[in-house]
Amino acid sequence: MQRPTQGALRQGSRQAATRRLPELSAEARGAHPHLRAMVLRQAATLGAIGGVIGLVLAGGIGTLAQTLLVGVPPIDPASFGGTALLFLIVLAIAAWTPANRAAATDPATALRAE
Repeated sequence: MQRPTQGALRQGSRQAATRRLPELSAEARGAHPHLRAMVLRQAATLGAIGGVIGLVLAGGIGTLAQTLLVGVPPIDPASFGGTALLFLIVLAIAAWTPANRAAATDPATALRAE
């Protein structure tokens, strides 16, 4: 079963790759492996920015809610690390399909569709 977060990430990556398809195809003439890496790098950059913002917000909320936490420190490295790893895996899975689709698209077809 697909989780809502994974679906949202996949849809966002798909839209970003589809919107840039003519541009990506123009750059991809003979550089298909580089195109896949470029799309994955863009997804990783957005994921890293979101992860840093999320960790900062989670730490702040944990510190503010310290009275409600029983037996758990406000900033738990194991919980934060596990959550970050989980989102990294979901991001990689969600970005892989649009990256492959962009790399597999014939540049001439994508430019004609523009």
